[in-house]
Amino acid sequence: SYVDPSNSSDNIRPFEWLTSAESLKNLFDEHMPPTTTTSTKRALHVGCGSSTVGEYLVEELGYNQVVNIDMDGPTLEKMKQRWQQKHTKDDKRLEFCRLDLVQDEIPYPAGHFDVVIDKSTLDCTLCSDEATAALLCQVYRSLNAEHGVYIVISFHHVNLLLPLLRDCPEADWAVSHQVMRREVEDVIRNGTTNSRTPQEQDTKESTLTPRNDDSAWASGSFQPTEGYRTTVNVMICQRKGGDSGIVLDRNEVRHHVYTTNDIWFQSTNPMLTRTRHNDLKSAFGDETLDIQTCYTVMFTEAEREHLTFEHFMEDFDAFLETRPNVKRDCMSFGTAVSFLEEMQ
Repeated sequence: SYVDPSNSSDNIRPFEWLTSAESLKNLFDEHMPPTTTTSTKRALHVGCGSSTVGEYLVEELGYNQVVNIDMDGPTLEKMKQRWQQKHTKDDKRLEFCRLDLVQDEIPYPAGHFDVVIDKSTLDCTLCSDEATAALLCQVYRSLNAEHGVYIVISFHHVNLLLPLLRDCPEADWAVSHQVMRREVEDVIRNGTTNSRTPQEQDTKESTLTPRNDDSAWASGSFQPTEGYRTTVNVMICQRKGGDSGIVLDRNEVRHHVYTTNDIWFQSTNPMLTRTRHNDLKSAFGDETLDIQTCYTVMFTEAEREHLTFEHFMEDFDAFLETRPNVKRDCMSFGTAVSFLEEMQ
């Protein structure tokens, strides 16, 4: 959700981080079965935040039911008030549900939804195997087994997303990939819409473009490429019509998420590159450095924006659990290398 610091009494407003609701129309049209009319279609938006995708599905595409779920109660309440101001309190076509996917079950029957929309929620959960497993299991359970489709809009690389979704244990869905040009949309307080791509394009349609597959981590540190900034990957997971009673095993899915992440980062984006190894060797020499200096030496400024010192220490404490003879307040070059290899 977007928080506007200029107005503390009303600081939540609609904002589309990855791409606008309108730009998704082609995806919805293409992947909904022709036998399903818009008046009977039901959609679930996981991690909706302050997105207006749900409003668009109801108002413009004629969906009969859209459910927005998120952990952020204040944002959901603000978006609910916005909906009721535009319509009536009795208009239940757009519903709002606060829940934690790890702890709470989506309160709708299995197979209830024709489409599940995920705009970077999977991106957010991928730092946690448990949260990602919970998300995938609940999404799969929610989809109509005959034609349900899970649409994921993501910043992550297709070579990570494809095996993660395609090879998910027991998941009976076909997975395909498209690329969409980013469009950021900010609904201003007077109701007007400010939409723009990172290149200030005015298009409202979904634009499929070639994308450079070089990872933002290809150099061994986080260095976003131009393609990373201007396009997003779209993963389409279409149910094949299998057994609607199949429930994914969360433990198996959690292990799959862990393994897929591990293979991806070790083979494609190694944290301990030859350049980093040599730089660390030069920085440490034969000395032992205090832990704060180690943190500064081991990670670039861009990496430290994502990995705070507190989180670094949490990881280091976990590393020390199997190494009782290693000190907590300092590191040698060998310890730093071992830590980065395990942290990967």
